[in-house]
Amino acid sequence: MTELNRDHSAGVGATRLAALRRHLASLNADPARTGSIDAILITQADNRRYLTGFTGSAGQVLVSATDAVIFTDFRYVEQASVQAPAFTVVQPEGSPWVAIARRASQHGVAHLAIESDDMTVDGHQRLVASMAAAAAGEGARPTAYLSPPVASGRYRRRRRSTPRRYARAISCC
Repeated sequence: MTELNRDHSAGVGATRLAALRRHLASLNADPARTGSIDAILITQADNRRYLTGFTGSAGQVLVSATDAVIFTDFRYVEQASVQAPAFTVVQPEGSPWVAIARRASQHGVAHLAIESDDMTVDGHQRLVASMAAAAAGEGARPTAYLSPPVASGRYRRRRRSTPRRYARAISCC
């Protein structure tokens, strides 16, 4: 990666991260909204690539007000570190859901927004169980879900270039 590309991706990732954090803060400040969102888990590859600049094929991104982490396997640790310098890169030992739940618990996340159109039922169940275990019985669980306004191929093409499309679709359960 050239210096110009590295500098560009660092600036874009930091800018998009700040914009996502502002959006989450504005959602939590909305008096018409019930419940709060402590963090968001990005699992969809296009959204991960847009937010972080990381182009690897495997990984999840956890963003809270104080933490921004890419969880990826050993193949992409170095690449993620170079392409997304605004994010901490973690290589989970074992299940990524356990590592995500532990990190979320360490940062006091009780309400986690997820991309429900991308996460499988099995992945969701594993994440819920891991968060409950990490919270030591406090009942932390994902309570906000992201749903696309249109579930078509056209939506997926537009999502790559539309900022915060995924964050605008948050709805709490």
